[in-house]
Amino acid sequence: MFEYLKRNIIAALAAALLLAPISVKAQPAVDILGTEIQLGAERRAVLAKISAFRLQCFGEAAGVPISECKSILVQSNQPPYDTHAHLVFEGNQLKSIRKYWSHEYQGTEPGKFVQTLYAVISSATLGSSVPFQITTAERRDSGIVQQTIIISSGRRTITISYAEGLHGTSGTILPPFVNLDESIE
Repeated sequence: MFEYLKRNIIAALAAALLLAPISVKAQPAVDILGTEIQLGAERRAVLAKISAFRLQCFGEAAGVPISECKSILVQSNQPPYDTHAHLVFEGNQLKSIRKYWSHEYQGTEPGKFVQTLYAVISSATLGSSVPFQITTAERRDSGIVQQTIIISSGRRTITISYAEGLHGTSGTILPPFVNLDESIE
């Protein structure tokens, strides 16, 4: 009797496992100029997908071929070569993606900024059941104001930062600006 029960339990478990829908969690992805890039993707596949863009090694010795860079900037092909993303590889796989949204709107145009922020947050929440956490940071030093809002959910972080009073490379004071970027790790 025990043997019969044991066989039926094993058969029922096997049937349940075989018939149960398999839940595969897809790696988070970011859309860069119409090209979806996924975390964990193989370097060769990622480089093939972004080959139409201007690619630049970042923080590496001169002469390192793009196929061996650990850190790559994805830029537009036309001057002023806007940077759209920063990809970091660990070994042969994509470890992190940072997408720069700031170029999507001009200067301090509030309507375009809110539309861009809405697009970033709504794409980050698609299919996600992980709640958002919001933190803030501020720095005020003799004429400099920097304020940052960090919105995180799981492996995704959205950073909105405002700065005024910063000096450019020529020493002149830069006009106030806002940066908006999204990263997944």
